Amino acid sequence: MDRLKKQRTPIRAMMTRTVNELDEEMTKDDKDKDVLIVKLKKLIELTDTVVDLDKQVLDAILDNENLTEEDYLEESRSIEGYNDKCRFVRHKVEKFLGPERSASQTNSSYSTASGGLLKKNYKLPKIELMKFDGEIKNWLEWWAQFKKIDEDEDLHVTDKFHYLVQSMVSGSKAADLIRSYPKTDANYPKAIGALKERYGKDDILVDLYTRELAQFLFEKEKLSLEKFYDRLQTQLQALESLGQEDGAKVNPPKSRLDYLMQFLRQEVEREAKLKMFIGGDSSGKSKKEKYENHGKKKDSIPTAAGLFVAQSSNCVFCSKSNHPSTECYRADRMSWSEKSDLIRSKNLCYRCLKFGHRKSDCKVKLKCSSCGEPHARSMCARLPSNQRNNTGREEVHSELPVTAANANHSCSKDVLMKTLLVKIAGPKGTRIVRLLFDEGSQQSSGGQRTISAIGSPLVGEEWTRNVLFGGILTEPRKIKKFKVQVQSLDGRFKRDIIFRESPTICGDIQRIPAGPWMNELEKRKIFLSDFEMSHVDHPDIELLIGSDYWGQFVCGKPLMLSCGLVAVETVFGWTLSGPVPGKEVSMGVMSIHHSLFNAEAYVQDLWKLKTLGINDPTEHRTKNEKEEEARKHFLRTVSRTQEGRHAVALPWVDEERTIPDNKVVAEKRLISTTTKLRESGNYELYDKVFQDWEKEGLIEEVVGGVDRPCHYLPHRPVYKLERPNLLELIPAILLRFREKKIGVISDIRKAFQMIEVAKPDQDFQRFLWWDNKENPRMKIYRHKRVVFGVKCSPFLLGAVIEYHLSQVTGEEKEYAIKLLRSLYVDNCVTSVDTEEEYEKFKSLAVKMMCDARMELRQWERSSSGAAGISFEQFDKDENSQETTVVLGLNWDKKKDELSVSVPKEEQIENISKRVMLSKVQQFFDPMGYLSPTTIIPKLLLQKTWTEKNSWDEELDSPIKKEFEDWWNQAQLLKEMKIPRWAFCLSYESNRQFHVFCDASQHAYAAAVFVRVEDNEQVSVQLLQAKARVAPMKKVTIPRLELLGYTIAARLSKSVKEALSAETPTFYWSDSTTALAWIKRNDEWGTFVGNRVKEICSLSNSMEWNHVPGVLNPADLPSRGCSPSHLINSKWWEGPDWLKKPKSEWPSSKAEADDEEVRAEMKKVSKVSLIATLPSTP
Repeated sequence: MDRLKKQRTPIRAMMTRTVNELDEEMTKDDKDKDVLIVKLKKLIELTDTVVDLDKQVLDAILDNENLTEEDYLEESRSIEGYNDKCRFVRHKVEKFLGPERSASQTNSSYSTASGGLLKKNYKLPKIELMKFDGEIKNWLEWWAQFKKIDEDEDLHVTDKFHYLVQSMVSGSKAADLIRSYPKTDANYPKAIGALKERYGKDDILVDLYTRELAQFLFEKEKLSLEKFYDRLQTQLQALESLGQEDGAKVNPPKSRLDYLMQFLRQEVEREAKLKMFIGGDSSGKSKKEKYENHGKKKDSIPTAAGLFVAQSSNCVFCSKSNHPSTECYRADRMSWSEKSDLIRSKNLCYRCLKFGHRKSDCKVKLKCSSCGEPHARSMCARLPSNQRNNTGREEVHSELPVTAANANHSCSKDVLMKTLLVKIAGPKGTRIVRLLFDEGSQQSSGGQRTISAIGSPLVGEEWTRNVLFGGILTEPRKIKKFKVQVQSLDGRFKRDIIFRESPTICGDIQRIPAGPWMNELEKRKIFLSDFEMSHVDHPDIELLIGSDYWGQFVCGKPLMLSCGLVAVETVFGWTLSGPVPGKEVSMGVMSIHHSLFNAEAYVQDLWKLKTLGINDPTEHRTKNEKEEEARKHFLRTVSRTQEGRHAVALPWVDEERTIPDNKVVAEKRLISTTTKLRESGNYELYDKVFQDWEKEGLIEEVVGGVDRPCHYLPHRPVYKLERPNLLELIPAILLRFREKKIGVISDIRKAFQMIEVAKPDQDFQRFLWWDNKENPRMKIYRHKRVVFGVKCSPFLLGAVIEYHLSQVTGEEKEYAIKLLRSLYVDNCVTSVDTEEEYEKFKSLAVKMMCDARMELRQWERSSSGAAGISFEQFDKDENSQETTVVLGLNWDKKKDELSVSVPKEEQIENISKRVMLSKVQQFFDPMGYLSPTTIIPKLLLQKTWTEKNSWDEELDSPIKKEFEDWWNQAQLLKEMKIPRWAFCLSYESNRQFHVFCDASQHAYAAAVFVRVEDNEQVSVQLLQAKARVAPMKKVTIPRLELLGYTIAARLSKSVKEALSAETPTFYWSDSTTALAWIKRNDEWGTFVGNRVKEICSLSNSMEWNHVPGVLNPADLPSRGCSPSHLINSKWWEGPDWLKKPKSEWPSSKAEADDEEVRAEMKKVSKVSLIATLPSTP
């Protein structure tokens, strides 16, 4: 942005001089018109240039995260000031020249010339240029508009080429054609000629409109007379504009019948050529003979036909090829007799469902996941479907797709096809499905199941016949056409597409496996979606896009990978196709690829302020607005049951509640979970949990209403996170935990399950489980309470507790507020001053939570001798362990000390960027106690980022050795013990907060210490610290120091808010330049001005002091140090001079470099206005 302003400054200076010269010329009695015209032309040219630069400057301000809306408005006002001066002068000059100039009226969006003298810009409504998408039917309308630009002699060829590029639809074939011509004056007519050659040929356009006219006349849709006339008139006018007449003026004259016969003859010739091209039959055999011969030749099924025929390993129950018969879930809905008849009729084995032997001769090793017996799960007699008595048999074959007889061809799994995942939307909801691009198909097709599920609108019907490769022609059949909205997964591209409904799109198309090509794709920034591990609502291909749309969606040329696979970009994402190199696929690569995305996001977060847990105030306001909206919804829907329990409604995004039922996934997950539980021997324990829940009323069996709108939750393990999140809440609670003499913790028993879910929402919390162990039968249950693990559950728990405690009144109100401020999810963490206060808080807190039917239990407290409590004095029901984990920190209750959990010691063989990142993530230090040393691996990680090392590449020796040295000393950090009670001397009147900040070329940091003085005793303890890696783009040291000032001011504000105390605060820094920026009342540039404004709003400029760098404790986290150095420095105990009387504190006078300070002054232009008044006679 600075470069743009420097580029704009001399042009603005020339504009000012030109304005002054025009003003001076206009004051003369004898005005020189030639001079005015020349100067005015010059002013207009300069104005056009500056307008473009102004727009770039404003765009740069919007893109800069460090600049605010106020900066944007300020720049806009400055630009408007310059423009007003120019407009005023232009108005005077044009008014003077007006009578001699022809002012032609135009509403064009570009400038025109009049009389060859001067360009004049008209402020009239803007005409949007129509964009050409490469469709021939849109050529006439587009060319009729663009022709005006093409024939404008006053418009430069360069501008014409620019407008031509702008008028193309991005990604279309027409845009690709124009992009192939370099933007030079000589190439403009060539580009226009190429467009006309491809899209503007009269014979092609005539054929197009003639076909559309014929199709319109013979279609079965009934139209009103008015609509019929309008559509007919459109086609006829288009033909007339192409010079087509009725034949009366032709010599010799032609009748309409002559034209019709000519058209039909052309169509016959085209059809004959098409048959020859696709290998039409010339033997004269009948269609019946062809089908008979086709059925006799097993290997004659062509490759393309494999998408429409069954495989030899098709499922016996549903004829699909994407799963074996033993795992068919459609069989679960068939009765025992129906399945037996099918197996008997096909001479299959009752045990393994394969052909060629009987059950008595079967040697296949099978084990039923339901009962453990040696047979296929679908043939288990204990399944519910096999137990019901069906009196009336359903016609199973009526549901199955018709397939070719004796077909044994399958789609090769060694070749990838162009598939990806898309999101489709309809009135009944959305789904994520697999899409196949097939240029060999003329039309696009959609799966009947999916189209019906989303409720896509019907747009028509048509009769069709499929021509397969080799000339095989299917029988005519009537199909329906539906309009479906297809979206990319990120939602950036949406398009309505007409699909022909089909029961089955194709056979089993392999998803993209993991392999060595993943690394090459990552380097090229290519991200695929149709992985084997990606979530999709159904594994089959549900959409097929043929040549009717393929050209509109492809974005560029195919990209050949080194392994031979071909990547093609489309508007919906990238596809990968071609033969898979090798058959052995490592699944480990897949998991690495998935973790890569998280790793990249984490590394980039190191350069964002919110990583510190201290958000920008504007971001905080936005977050509060969203929370307030959710809170209002909660207050409208919360209620109390008869037993006093709170009941809540789930916070739906919209009121329609359009989510899939997920039952198929839940059934599959139930089977796999049951198998794993039986293998591990944990089935009984898992089953007992559900039995206990049912006895407590937490869950219930669903009786009736099975077909109501619902959602099934699949079984999945819920792991307790080792490291808490929500960085803004944890530091505040830990600060209050360290505030008073006795530390206290407890938790709420089954907190989430103590909250009732509103009846209408309970059906969206269904799940499946077995009836009993001896005779397992699948049953449907639903959760009546809030489910742990659902995304909205923590919010609902917090909202209920806040709502409940806000209702407390009287003398208990004070303790209700304290309890509310002490809760993090279901953990209560706080501190009290005396034993009596502890007992009262405990009894009242238990009583208040019991009123909400919640049990506050497992109370633990510190046993420090300073608190007057011994470890042996704990209540019998309390945890007698000395060490407890409190919000991620280790708490030694006997010594009343806190420490950071250090990862287990291990030897690292190969150190890569991925390994380094994983080790950094293992340190959870929300208070920043270890920040002086944990900044080291972050700096090394940034260095690998700048050197563009790959994720699994072994690092260079210098970086590797530096990290090894740091990691080998990491175990020393266990020795770091910080007193839990930070305010070890109790008099609040003698408390002081001391905030230090510093910066180096690589990082900047801030730390808050509390100083408590009691008579001659002084205690200094670290409360919280933050260290930040400097931006990769080089920033001056004074600016980095100012960033340190900023996080210091924010950090002190968060500490004061957490402790609710107005405590005297001293701010310290060794930067004289940044200190001068804060203390001087001057106009600073945007970067400095914004931060100085925020710092002064969060602190008093008179509270900021200078301290020499060697006495600044923030110097350590800003530069980083080894773990051993951190332990030896006792950094968390503060600087020694802070424990001395105030008279002995550093009092050096800060002398700033005035040139360095003034370098950030706001650039202003001073204009002197001298008014000369005429003397009074």
